[in-house]
Amino acid sequence: MVRLCLIEQVGYREWTESLGSDREWIIQVAQADFYGRIQREASRLGAFALPLRHDYIAVLTTSLGREEHEQIFDTARISTMLPVRAACVSHNIPRKALDDAHRVLANTSPGELSYMEGHDGLTVVAHFDVNGITRKTRGEGLASSLEVINGTFHRLGLEALRLGGIPQYLGGDNVLVVLPDEGYEDIVERLLGLGELKVGVGVSVKPRRSLMLATRALTRVRHEPGAGRLQVEVG
Repeated sequence: MVRLCLIEQVGYREWTESLGSDREWIIQVAQADFYGRIQREASRLGAFALPLRHDYIAVLTTSLGREEHEQIFDTARISTMLPVRAACVSHNIPRKALDDAHRVLANTSPGELSYMEGHDGLTVVAHFDVNGITRKTRGEGLASSLEVINGTFHRLGLEALRLGGIPQYLGGDNVLVVLPDEGYEDIVERLLGLGELKVGVGVSVKPRRSLMLATRALTRVRHEPGAGRLQVEVG
């Protein structure tokens, strides 16, 4: 049962349109700063932020209490000139948690946080890596590697959402997928069939620890003979 806190910058589109035509660099700097501040505070508390569309940031907050959610929300409030609002919910299917949070958010006033009580459980995170990208980049150039990475993320992201997960591009050739805590093994196997991929899966209560375990499991796949394409770490 994953808990998710969805943070929205209210009036974001109107703000971007007020900046004139030479605005995109301003938007990108503001997005990076807002996300960076939230990620630092979230990770301090054992959570992990997903930038999604940047006007919406989802923070994986499983096992955190109301006070810790307030701390993350306070960081969001002071990190942007726009009003923010947030909704925090739990669900055993991550995509449904995101949808539920969005519905609650629609009835939450700017400046407010809606915290829905629930039973938190485990956070399951898969850390995917595309095979052969370094070799392809060196041999065929950066554009060819981008073609493979973008195509893989498109397929992986659509299927992950269809199966109840939440995909997030991490940079390079790495993709994170937040998975349901029941049947995640079967989901990962299906996602592996979408391309030349390897994956580490982390299962823990705290989201930051889940991602750490997933990354450690992925390192085993990369470097240990006979590890196969998939490794799981629970702790």
